[in-house]
Amino acid sequence: MELVVAMKTHETEGSGNARRATAPDVLLSILAGYVAPGVGGAWQETLVSAIELFGHSTAAARQATARAVREGALVAHRSGRRSWLQLTEGAAQMLRSGAALTEGQASLPTGLWDIFIIRSTGDADTAPKHHQRTQMLLGGLGRIGPDVWIAPSNSGSAMVRRALQDEGGISVIVLRSEIAYPEARDVVEVAWDLKEVHGRYGRVVEDFSTLTPGTDTACFVAWTDLQRDWRDCVRRDPGLPANTLPSDWLRPTAERLVAQRRHDWSGRAAAAFAELGADLPAPPHT
Repeated sequence: MELVVAMKTHETEGSGNARRATAPDVLLSILAGYVAPGVGGAWQETLVSAIELFGHSTAAARQATARAVREGALVAHRSGRRSWLQLTEGAAQMLRSGAALTEGQASLPTGLWDIFIIRSTGDADTAPKHHQRTQMLLGGLGRIGPDVWIAPSNSGSAMVRRALQDEGGISVIVLRSEIAYPEARDVVEVAWDLKEVHGRYGRVVEDFSTLTPGTDTACFVAWTDLQRDWRDCVRRDPGLPANTLPSDWLRPTAERLVAQRRHDWSGRAAAAFAELGADLPAPPHT
């Protein structure tokens, strides 16, 4: 299951419209968008063919699926000369939880905030193994001092808290409080780099607002790319109250765009993915 966590931290290659996800990133997007919501598995040939549509070689695509098996996100079931790759229960749950985050993080109307105090327990055998995952979980929180993070009390904060409680090598204390001084907007400005998140929303709007894929296959590529970029935006977005955000905050614009593209592209994308495995046998009994 380490693979699913590690793959979330990869950066895309290049910049602007030339950005291209790595083969493991593409595999993660396919597993999250098409496999986990369905039967939870696919023929290796289908996944390899799908990854190739994003400009990767057959060798790179096979390496990505092999790594997923090796690191425990997928289990391979041989059927003659073919391999059926099934998501493990833990990996499937993690992908579904990540997908749930894209539905938004509604702040509580009470104006409460969660204060995370996180320290290493000094367990040298455990801490390095989980360091990368811990940093990923803290990525959406605001840092207000050494070992101290802050987040609005919402579903995203609760999910981070539960995940951190399961981490080895750290101790976690979470306090719930109001911000008495200074103004919440001033705390937000210090704790978060909202310009970076704002820029990611801007790139989503720029890259996908005028894109018009003409075929189902092109829709599959475009919708998968958009889902990946949108998940990355939401994962980095702390879900702050509206009164603490800049007046030109682009998330609402990006949300409307994603909703429209979901209506326009998702069905055609799913049909294209299904077509990749149309000539293959039915899934084996795993």
